[in-house]
Amino acid sequence: MPGARRSSRPPALRQALLSRPALRRLAATSSGRTSAANLSSTPFTNLASRASKKAWATSTYSLIALAVANRAPVAFTVDPFNPGNPALTYTLPFFVFLFAALALGMLIVAPPLIMLTRLVASKALDNATMRMKIEAIAVLALAALITAVSFEQSHFPATFLPVIAVIVAAYRVGPFGAAAGMLIIAGIAAWLTGQGHGPIAAMEASVKEQVFFLQFYLLALQSTALPLAASLVVQRRLAKRLEQSNRWLVQAEAAALVGHWRVDLMRWTIHWSDQTYRIHGLEPGAPVSVTTSVEQYVEEDQPAVRTILEEAVRTGEPFEYQGRIIRADGAIRYVKSHGSIERGRGGRSIGIFGTVQDVTATVENARSLEAARS
Repeated sequence: MPGARRSSRPPALRQALLSRPALRRLAATSSGRTSAANLSSTPFTNLASRASKKAWATSTYSLIALAVANRAPVAFTVDPFNPGNPALTYTLPFFVFLFAALALGMLIVAPPLIMLTRLVASKALDNATMRMKIEAIAVLALAALITAVSFEQSHFPATFLPVIAVIVAAYRVGPFGAAAGMLIIAGIAAWLTGQGHGPIAAMEASVKEQVFFLQFYLLALQSTALPLAASLVVQRRLAKRLEQSNRWLVQAEAAALVGHWRVDLMRWTIHWSDQTYRIHGLEPGAPVSVTTSVEQYVEEDQPAVRTILEEAVRTGEPFEYQGRIIRADGAIRYVKSHGSIERGRGGRSIGIFGTVQDVTATVENARSLEAARS
């Protein structure tokens, strides 16, 4: 074909080269047809797997060597206010306390870092407005200041103030505030305690006991802040979904000319939806009662409505009725209601929930058809 570039290698040579497994994988990779099995069998993957196993073995041997080298017994008192309390003093090998300190450190630092990493990876921070960013900086700066003041002096026990600061950060900023606040508080508290400042450094205890006390303090602080931030996120999501569902319900009721209502039999009060108000020709939010709701019907239909509601409360069976109401402007409308009884503990009736629909057009159309037939 004119203009086509011919390979300088004979077809037999190309076939021989591509018959090699490595070149076949290379050709499949360049054409985008490499499968998971091919990738998993590459030398690079095998090399990474061997390196990971070697690192794991090295870490295990290092921990065993560290445990053997630090197996001397050490006394540790759980009571930081009475270091000589024999009832709360335990003697264990030193490596046990060392591993416990490392585990507590990971429990304190790892969750906030993981939370921050996920927030950054999800790009949730990109949607924050400038006002939200300024508020986050101000809240975290205040948490840092409160922590520095609390751990710089030991005259006044103020270790509870960082707890309030991180709770405020979690409430105002969310998971980012809780995670960032925890890291800030942990860093400042550890640095000032290591410098010999603060209430923890002033305790009459050994250094390792002070370290453990600080770690348990930070762990308790974290177990308060992070679950609170998570629960706030769930609450805000549920509130947003509920708001959206209510908006859809209002739109559906307006389109179908259907409203809903509920009678509280314990307090003898009634609640109308906005569309129920519109069906009755009233402004949403106007005060209504059970008595005035029944009196909205024409005088001839009121006894039947009362009888149906009383029978439903007595038997607990669903009900349905159709009647005429007098709107606020004097117009008479035909409405159809469906309802059911709400029961509480012990099977006692506690409420009535129902719907009301304007069926005036349906009734008038039926009358027009009946008149046309006759």
